[in-house]
Amino acid sequence: MNLLNDNEIVPQYISFFTNTATVDEKLFATILMNSPLCNNYVNINWYLWRFELWPEKNTDNKLLRCRLAKNTNIPFCGRGPIDIQYQHLPILQASSAMFARKFNVKQTNQNVDKLNILDVIDEWRNNNKPEMIMDHKLIKIVNVDDGYDECLTFDDELMDSRKISNLMVDECYNDDEAQLFMLSDCTEEIYYEKTRNGGCLKSKYQYNNILSQCQIRGIEWNDKYGRYEGNDNCLTLLQRKSKIIKSGMSIRMQKCRNDGYTQYFYFQDCMIKYANPLLKYLKKENQNLCISFCDDIDDYQPCIQTCGKNNGLDSLNIRVLLQ
Repeated sequence: MNLLNDNEIVPQYISFFTNTATVDEKLFATILMNSPLCNNYVNINWYLWRFELWPEKNTDNKLLRCRLAKNTNIPFCGRGPIDIQYQHLPILQASSAMFARKFNVKQTNQNVDKLNILDVIDEWRNNNKPEMIMDHKLIKIVNVDDGYDECLTFDDELMDSRKISNLMVDECYNDDEAQLFMLSDCTEEIYYEKTRNGGCLKSKYQYNNILSQCQIRGIEWNDKYGRYEGNDNCLTLLQRKSKIIKSGMSIRMQKCRNDGYTQYFYFQDCMIKYANPLLKYLKKENQNLCISFCDDIDDYQPCIQTCGKNNGLDSLNIRVLLQ
């Protein structure tokens, strides 16, 4: 069937969309989904094939301004994906997507050493992307408070219908596998530095000036090789219907996504920082978030909150102990 020559389906849609902004994003999909071909489509996760960075709430005035659509002069005030910049290279490296947008060729899109993101991507296309580091480091996430150690603890028995597993704060035990996590799918090495309270992990710089990032996964024992390996559950923010990320949100274990940013963290100043680049478009207190243990009435609960700041929640000193 040639839909473009179909006199019953197409004309009314062309008439309706004549004075509509971003018509190229709507016309063909509307025609197809109202045609005999409406059941012949594949429903896959968006992030598996196309990489985009869409702020859920945009506070950047430059991106909020209205502009006129070409040819029709119709005002367009909607938001769109942000331009992919040089600092997003670790995210592109971690993403499993085949395509990405938007790249602004009118901008220099370089880092401080004048390295261009498009040159790096062309190199990847010719020689493949750098390999991710799997099962990199086995860790515990510990708070040391007046000599009493509390650990982030994984409870796979408390799993709901969405495959979300509960995390809790519990007393540390040397032989408790539920308190072990694996740094995996890392864009570059994470190294260990001793401190007075044990030690910290630090992200290594890559692409000259960008900190490497990892997923924090649950673990399972491999009998064949006699070692722990990361499983397919990743540390995740438990977002509500609004999808707006903010300080005080709970964290859980959920099926890993290879989108490059929603489940990735980096290590700096003895803190575990959320690597999502879209935080910069939120309110100031939500732009720099770290894994923490929040005071929840009678007990502590795993959460993510403003790094190094007490917002009515206990801002604890988190340490990552290498196993």
